[in-house]
Parts: sequence; C-alpha cells; structure tokens
Amino acid sequence: MDITYQLILIGACLLLISIIATNVSSRIGLPILLVFLIIGILAGEQGPGKILFQNMQNAHLIGTLALAIILLDAGLHTKIDSIRTGLLPALALSSIGILITAIIVGLFATWLLHISWLEGLLLGAILSPTDAAAVFSLLHAVPVKLKSHVMAILEIESGSNDPIAVLLTISIIQLLQAKQITLFSLVFKAIFLEISGGILIGLIAGYLIIGFINRIKLAESLYPILVLSMGLLIFAATILLGSSGYLAIYLAGIIIGNSQIQHHNNILRLHDSLAWLSQISMFLMLGLLVTPSALLPNILCALFIALALIVLARPIAVWTSFLPFKFKWNEKLFIAWTGLRGAVPIILAINPLLIGLKHADLYFNVTFFVVIISIFLQGWPLPVLAHWLKIKID
Repeated sequence: MDITYQLILIGACLLLISIIATNVSSRIGLPILLVFLIIGILAGEQGPGKILFQNMQNAHLIGTLALAIILLDAGLHTKIDSIRTGLLPALALSSIGILITAIIVGLFATWLLHISWLEGLLLGAILSPTDAAAVFSLLHAVPVKLKSHVMAILEIESGSNDPIAVLLTISIIQLLQAKQITLFSLVFKAIFLEISGGILIGLIAGYLIIGFINRIKLAESLYPILVLSMGLLIFAATILLGSSGYLAIYLAGIIIGNSQIQHHNNILRLHDSLAWLSQISMFLMLGLLVTPSALLPNILCALFIALALIVLARPIAVWTSFLPFKFKWNEKLFIAWTGLRGAVPIILAINPLLIGLKHADLYFNVTFFVVIISIFLQGWPLPVLAHWLKIKID
C-alpha cells in the first residue's frame, strides 16, 4: 500500500521541480526540454534520486502517447495561413530531406562505428526525424517573432516527418531480421498505406469530429476531453489499419483548430496544458530510462555523429529539398540549424531494444547523446541566430 503513495509523492515532486525549472530556464535561455531531461537523469538510478526504471515497453507506451497528444495540440494551434505559405517546402523536407539525412548519417556511422552499411542506415533512419516537441517548444520560446513562412515550414515539417522515419526504421529492422522486403512493397507501403492513408483518415476524421462536437450537448469541461479521446482513437485506429497515426492525428488537429466549434478557446487552452504535461512526462521518463555510465563509451562517436548530422546532413537535406523553391540563404541556414532532434529518435531507438536486435544498446546510447547535443547546441543559440540572420520580424 505504501508504495502507491511513494510513487505519487515521487511523481508529484518531479513534476513540481520541472514546472519551477521552466522559470529558471527562461531566465538563462537554456532549452527547457534539456532541463526536463537532466532532471530525469538526476532522479534516475545513477543520480541522487536512485529511481530504477528500465521497462522499455512502458517507456515506448508513455513516449508514444505523449507524442500523439503533442501532435494533436500542434495541429490545433497550426493556422491555415501558415500551411498555405509553408506546406510544399515542408513536405519536401519531411520526405526527401528525411531520406538524404538517413543516408548521409548512415554512411558516416557505418565508417565510424565499423558496422554494416544496413546497421549504419538504421541509425541514420532513427536520427533522421526532427521532433515536434522540441521544435514547437523552442520556436515558441524564442523572444522574437519569426517570419511566418519560416515558422510554418519548421512546424509542419516536425509534425509530418515521422511517417517516413518510422517506415524506414521498421523496414530496415525487418531487413536485418532477414525478412523479405522488396523495393516495390516498401514504396507501396510508404505512399499508399502510410502517407495516403494517414492523410485520408486524418482529414475525414477531423471533419467528422467537428460535426459531432457541434451536435452533442455536454458540460463545458468535457469538450476538451472529448477532442482528446477522439484524437487518440484516430491515432491508434490509423496505426492498426497500417497507416500513419502521427500524420492522421496532426491533420485532424489542424481541421479542428481552424473550424468553428463549440468552446473552441476552452479546447485550445486545455490541450496546451496537456501538451506541456506530455512534454514534461516524456522527457522525465527518457531521463530516468538512460544509464549515464552506459553513455560514456559512446560519447566521442556520438559527438562526431551529432556534428555530421548538424553541419553536414541537415544542411544538405535542406538545400536539396528547397531546390524547386525560392528561399534566401539566411532562411535556409536558419531552417537547417533548427532541425532539432528530441523524443522521436529516442522512441525509435527503443524498437531495436524491444526485439533484442544486435547493437541495440549502441543505437539507443548514441541516439540519446545526439539528442542532448542537438537540443543544447542547436536550441540554446536560436534567439541570437534568428537576430543575426534577420529571420525575426522587425
């Protein structure tokens, strides 16, 4: 019986510390997600907190649920005007850019870590997506207002690049397990099942939810919970149907957020709070999950991979993806620098651990350290970079 109250006490203390830390973080400019991660590490088995948490299945569940809630909130707050200005470049970056990033990082990892090219490509696929939680949190924390089309591209990219990254990761894992996958089946699954299915289900479900919300009479406080429950239903059902639940819930959120529905402002306010709770819970959990001593042997390799990702793969991906579009060099440089990695790569790195794949610990430890470097190195100087590159609105 006492263990129940002890767990509640520990959870409440970690949550309280994290909330108070947001105030300190904003004063010194340290990315808040990195603070949550550090608090989790300090509370973990090798920190002062001595909390042992090594359940990968629960970690995957918590992380996936948190990401779904964050993507729903991101969709609810994405304006149609932003989509019009940044949709095509963002889609190019979340598809072509993902493939380029995975290949460059994969080849570099193959050479550096002395693993097979397919194993290197798996690490590249895991590290290829930017993270909605990290990108949205840092962009909205920047003390200057950024140009709308730049904001739109970064937000849409981070909300829509998960399907290709997830598909790449799972497909390479299947190849490493000697399962038969043809190029045709991979392309068919990517275009018709993952992406097209996610788009179709998300759009239809979004309009159905609007009609349902405007017809049902409930207590005012229940409407945000109704949106959450239906959003999660869409997310899980879409994945079980073989399509991208991440894309579906994000698009459904966009439809709902840009429509006239009952208690619209109340829904947005509560989901903003839920997104914050999800971010805190997810990064605290990831901090608890990691074993700092296990990171030490991989620190140098992870550092070189992070630098290759930030200064080589991401810029090449941005410049290549934007070839059909007209962007100024400073805008492309800012977008390249703001490709933050976060919880998504770490959650993808849990998949090899769940099935006991060879080098699974290496993938996880390298990915975790790359995420820390990305949030710290790319996130901290963001306000200064926006000012220097004149990306802010004067």
